Amino acid sequence: MEPHSTLASFEIDPHTGKPGRLIVWSSTQVPYYLQHKLSLVLEMPMSQIRVIKPLVGGGFGGKSEVIPLEIIAAVTARKAKAPVKITYTREEVFWAHRGRPRTIIDMKTGVTTDGRITAVKARVVQDGGAYCSYGVVTILYSGALLGALYDIPNIQYDGYRVLTNKPACGAMRGHGTVNVRFAFETQLDELSAKLGMDPAEIRRRNLLKPPCITINGLRVQSYGLPECIDQVVTQSKWNARKGKLGKGRGLGIACSHYVSGAANSIIRSDMPHSTVNIKIDRDGGVVVYTGASEIGQGSDTMTAQIAAEVLGCSLARVHVIAADTDITPIDIGSYSSRVTFMAGNATLRAADNVKKQIASAAARKMNCAPEDLVFREDVVLKKGASLPKVSGEQQTEVTKAGASVSGRVEGQILRGSLQQKRKEEGPKDWMTFEEA
Repeated sequence: MEPHSTLASFEIDPHTGKPGRLIVWSSTQVPYYLQHKLSLVLEMPMSQIRVIKPLVGGGFGGKSEVIPLEIIAAVTARKAKAPVKITYTREEVFWAHRGRPRTIIDMKTGVTTDGRITAVKARVVQDGGAYCSYGVVTILYSGALLGALYDIPNIQYDGYRVLTNKPACGAMRGHGTVNVRFAFETQLDELSAKLGMDPAEIRRRNLLKPPCITINGLRVQSYGLPECIDQVVTQSKWNARKGKLGKGRGLGIACSHYVSGAANSIIRSDMPHSTVNIKIDRDGGVVVYTGASEIGQGSDTMTAQIAAEVLGCSLARVHVIAADTDITPIDIGSYSSRVTFMAGNATLRAADNVKKQIASAAARKMNCAPEDLVFREDVVLKKGASLPKVSGEQQTEVTKAGASVSGRVEGQILRGSLQQKRKEEGPKDWMTFEEA
């Protein structure tokens, strides 16, 4: 994974010679959090700070909070009145990044003779290092997610985040769940051995039945764990190979999970966690503006795919502009597996809104109701109508016409001379995405 890197540059006011707006390029997972923290430290309005997230080669939680090099680069750039770039060496990454905490776990699990879990009691102590970082969230997740994988009717949890004279620990990949999950799954194996029960079977007997609410109030809408266990057992030839691989070799099973989305942002406010804007160009091009941070997990592709599917257009027609605080609306960051769930739903709603506007305008031109229209393969057509074969030349002609028309704009729908031409042709059963 690439190391942490930041470039900070102040725009110098030509009249006063003093630093003006700050622009920061950083390999961050959280551009809007970074903008907020820079505002606090530098005592500058957020509107005077622009954060741009360039292409990032992996984050995994290690870039999900503001760390010293971003602050140092900005402070030094203001003092020097010149751009400042700082890139950690690999050794510096391990000193300064927010890794996983050392964890001490005491756990007690009760089960019935038929393998049903009745209660879990856990005491977790985490060595958080010298500063809090995401420590409160990590110790919260260690307990909150204990009951989100299996149906456990009773849970007692005590969690302690201890500050010590060591480098700070933070939100490193699945923070809060990994260590506790290891302890729980190991204990479940021990219990299955005492009961004389297959480890896969004891897990099957404690599955949730979604949609449901867990004992501590977590909503589980989808699950997939029963099918996952079945596939693992089948594909690994579990029954034939378990305990028969010879000395020093073994076959085991363990289950893990994580949340999809964070209910509360780090900076508490009533503002949306994710906002997406969509612009339709005159030639039918679709531009999606999102604050979501692409760090290699594919969020830009996901955003484009959702927009294209809702609008019934080709993926090549969609362009995504992401993670630039001057241009894109807010998204609180790439962490807690939240982007597909939150930014994806924001994209879905925005695209659906645009689709309704296009359908309303197209329906007037096609002499039908908006709900009678179908969006498919870059064409808007009436239900039941055959999908036309649109040649490349036709597409080019429409694009040229769309680029040259003039008229007034209602919402994002262009009206003018092109509409008048269609009136002369009479109502149609279909039109290209550009025409609509």
